[in-house]
Amino acid sequence: MKNLFTMALLGLSITAFAQTKKCTYEYVKDGSNLGWTAFKTPKKVGVSAKFTEFTISAKPAGSVNDMLSNASFVVNSQSVESGDKVRDAKIMQFFFKKMLKGTKITGSVLKVADNSVDVQM
Repeated sequence: MKNLFTMALLGLSITAFAQTKKCTYEYVKDGSNLGWTAFKTPKKVGVSAKFTEFTISAKPAGSVNDMLSNASFVVNSQSVESGDKVRDAKIMQFFFKKMLKGTKITGSVLKVADNSVDVQM
């Protein structure tokens, strides 16, 4: 009887350890923000801003890098927000308005590295 109980307990413990949960990562836009810094003037003074309208499409994956490496994005280049309305208007007029493909910036991720992401636009 004691052997039967020990065998049953051993069988249950092996089953418990054999079952592993699979973790998946997926992109959630809440809290995401898309910022950038442009460097102007001969002194290379940085001016930071963000785009307020963008979408990122990424399939769930087993790691963050795998999820990002298959992502694509669409950015409304007219949604610039730098904290200065006059500067925003100038950025849109002199930079983003001159884009050949219109107001949308589209692309996909080619490679995810430690501190950078290579994209194709």
